[in-house]
Amino acid sequence: MAFIDELRSRLKTTKRNWEKCKEEVKRAKEKESRTRDELVALEVLLNAENPKNTKTADKTLAVPMALPLTPVAEDNKAEAIRAIIREHHGLTPVQIRKLATDKGLQLKTNYVYAVLLRGKKSGRITQRNGKYFVEERDLRGEAAS
Repeated sequence: MAFIDELRSRLKTTKRNWEKCKEEVKRAKEKESRTRDELVALEVLLNAENPKNTKTADKTLAVPMALPLTPVAEDNKAEAIRAIIREHHGLTPVQIRKLATDKGLQLKTNYVYAVLLRGKKSGRITQRNGKYFVEERDLRGEAAS
């Protein structure tokens, strides 16, 4: 019976090690998500500071306040979807859902389409070639030319 006791002991030890590994992976994923969000925010700032040409220099937009630097809040999923579209400058609904899931936001597919439809009706979101874009007026409070 000593062999069975040895197996049980090894099983318990291996389970503990596995649990520790799962926790380390979870922390690493959270850190990766925070770093990715910070990277996107810095890219937006850099793009705002370095306009592509002089025509758009006077139309430089402020960084939107909804740009998440931490995982997306569960309480306002519609704003989170708009922020994701704003960050990536045009996405398909499938891409939106994937990015939201990567940020820890659990969405049903029909919810993404519902937010996009409401956004189109209100004029906050436009659709071109199957991709959705947040209107600039949503960022500055006025229509862009």
